[in-house]
Amino acid sequence: MPKIALDVELDIEQIREAIEQLKPRQKIRLAQELEKGSLREHFWEVVQAIRKRAKSYPISQKQINRVCEKVRQRLYNERNRSSN
Repeated sequence: MPKIALDVELDIEQIREAIEQLKPRQKIRLAQELEKGSLREHFWEVVQAIRKRAKSYPISQKQINRVCEKVRQRLYNERNRSSN
């Protein structure tokens, strides 16, 4: 079956009207697909922000190790308190 490419301009009201014609399950699927795209975009925005900040404020391995040890110690203490 041949494919046809269309370039259609719709305003937000026309899109809303088209969505209103969908069956409930189709609306749910559309919402899920839109949410996936939004989450993916948001994830990459956060990653880029973290990378940018890391370049501006680099962290040494020593600092990372110090924080990890504090967290491990806190978790160890919490486990020991709850087991007593």
